[in-house]
Amino acid sequence: LWSLIKTKVSNQKPKTIKNLKRAIYKEWNDLPPELASKLVWSMKNRVRDLIESEGEYILY
Repeated sequence: LWSLIKTKVSNQKPKTIKNLKRAIYKEWNDLPPELASKLVWSMKNRVRDLIESEGEYILY
């Protein structure tokens, strides 16, 4: 999620902190609700994979 926002904000090349904040808020607000829903529902699988890997790196 944050990687997506970072990419979109970086593409805008904000020059000031004010513009950076504005871009972050805009991209956050423009995220489709379905994306958040997908991330929430995938959390069960992510946690399961993390437990099975005993805390080692997983694909997420």
